Amino acid sequence: MDLETTVVGKLMGEVRSRATRSGQQLTTFRVSVASHRWDRGLRARVPLPPTYFTVCCWGDLAAATAGLIDGDAVVVRGRLRQRHVEYEEEGRTRRRTFTDVDAIVVGLDVRSARVSQAQGVPAGESNTGLEPRGVSLAASTYTAREVA
Repeated sequence: MDLETTVVGKLMGEVRSRATRSGQQLTTFRVSVASHRWDRGLRARVPLPPTYFTVCCWGDLAAATAGLIDGDAVVVRGRLRQRHVEYEEEGRTRRRTFTDVDAIVVGLDVRSARVSQAQGVPAGESNTGLEPRGVSLAASTYTAREVA
């Protein structure tokens, strides 16, 4: 059974791209998801430790996501899977569980993108004044590296 989920968070660390032995393109990266809980005593939201996911992108999606960088705010839709790893530590067998997402779609979270007023918009084109990274709503575009 496949469990699909949507993860919204920040890309952490480096983006790794490689070809598998069969020649298929694979890009992986980690996403940190912040969460909060309501504290009745404080009557406020308090932060919880982040949850981390490893995201695996295959084929064309792998090529498209290879240009992402550390700190990018992303939205990932994909199939959730867990893997368990056993290892020896101080003479004891330990077990860790990792949660991965096999991505179906990856996008930038434009709520966190820098916006700028467009300059020199040609006649007949819309000028909303908002230009999220990598999306041209008018005359200019931004790349992922130009985002604060």
